[in-house]
Amino acid sequence: VTSERFLKFFVNGFVWTILLKFLFLPRLRKILPPEALGAVRVLEIGCGAGESTKIFKTWFPRAFITATDYDASQVGEAIVRCASTPGIEFLAADASHLPHGNGLFDVVIETNTFHHVKDWRLAIGEAGRVLKKGGIFAIMDEGRQITSFPVFRIIDRPESVFGIEDFGAELKDAGMSIEEIKGRGIFYIIAKKY
Repeated sequence: VTSERFLKFFVNGFVWTILLKFLFLPRLRKILPPEALGAVRVLEIGCGAGESTKIFKTWFPRAFITATDYDASQVGEAIVRCASTPGIEFLAADASHLPHGNGLFDVVIETNTFHHVKDWRLAIGEAGRVLKKGGIFAIMDEGRQITSFPVFRIIDRPESVFGIEDFGAELKDAGMSIEEIKGRGIFYIIAKKY
């Protein structure tokens, strides 16, 4: 079994769904500003098989959600899993070259994705580009305390290793202010485009 196959098996399975639903995403939701919940256009970068997308639809019930993933097979799985959930579109897209216009989204969400993006700095810039002025970028990802751990590198094979400080600096360079930061190994950030 290759690490890529194991990773896909894990993130498409019930254990990851439970972790998302009851551990990781509630922590992100807790720091999301209340005004963000009225969003009309939401972009999810790295939707995987769509489990997080279904959760985000409950957070943003009025929003049309565009959910993207680099892996077209994951997008296909997400389409199947979310077929009965209206107000969502899925597309295969590279986080570092998003196919969307400038200032289109009220909220952009990245959960556990950018450590899989080779040019994560460019991906942050793209998130900022597609956000409206005043828009919110909600982030949950894994910092170097986790991604540089040898066992993790064998199982997950991250494309990038960064710390929360690196991520924060790139957000500022992309025209966003940091509103809140929580955690270190697994970190949560709320940024606002100015």
